[in-house]
Amino acid sequence: MINDLNEASDLIYQDNIEMYWSNGNFPVLKTEFDNILRALHDLTAVSSDTFLYVPHKYVIEIYHEGEITLGYL
Repeated sequence: MINDLNEASDLIYQDNIEMYWSNGNFPVLKTEFDNILRALHDLTAVSSDTFLYVPHKYVIEIYHEGEITLGYL
């Protein structure tokens, strides 16, 4: 578990990231990590849980209660 999404920036700052929401009715967003950090509050407000996916490398879950979990693939 990580305390702040900025802690993951060293790992994924150059990668394109796909963003998924727990509600399947929203499209996938693909962008750079810096863009996600700048708009994080707005992006996590869309749905209760948010997932950041770096293909073949990492998955980051932003849980609705504020916990952030990093998983290595």
